[in-house]
Amino acid sequence: YRIWQKDNEKKENKWDVLEAGKRKGETTEQIVKNKIDTPVTTTAKKALSFKEKREFELLEKEMPELEKEKQLLTSEMSSGTLPFESIQKISNRLIELTQLLEEKETRWLELSELM
Repeated sequence: YRIWQKDNEKKENKWDVLEAGKRKGETTEQIVKNKIDTPVTTTAKKALSFKEKREFELLEKEMPELEKEKQLLTSEMSSGTLPFESIQKISNRLIELTQLLEEKETRWLELSELM
């Protein structure tokens, strides 16, 4: 119901703007142009739920650990003394770590924007 109510309010606001512009003697095109030129205001940010706060804290702890593991694996690979099978396993793990870090960083960014 709240979503419908917000949509309905938006529609009413559009009609109010249109009617107010017509009272001033503006054409519909001028009203639309003025409306497009005005900056869009954002709505209030929603507060994070307990689970989202917990997830945010957990991400802040996990990301440095994954970065450390990634650095350790990178230094092992660059040593040049590992057999091919080990290098292959390490490179596969590095790919997984990179993807995981990217996902976690994206989610962390989304949550930090909500705070």
